[in-house]
Amino acid sequence: MLAQFRFIFTAILITACFMAANSAFAQAVDTGFDPDADDAVRDILVLPSGDMLVAGDFSNIDGHPTNGIALLD
Repeated sequence: MLAQFRFIFTAILITACFMAANSAFAQAVDTGFDPDADDAVRDILVLPSGDMLVAGDFSNIDGHPTNGIALLD
């Protein structure tokens, strides 16, 4: 039960972080943005190009395998 709560809480937190980072750059919340990381995102950097560099404990993001770092456009 606790593991399910942690997973759901992490998923909600990840979505909120991505929406906040995207909103900070675009000045509007993109409710359709969902990169679907399979574990915690620890850091988000919005680049001047508008792309986002994300780092964390995930090994898969948006259906692509990765080693805890990903560039999202």
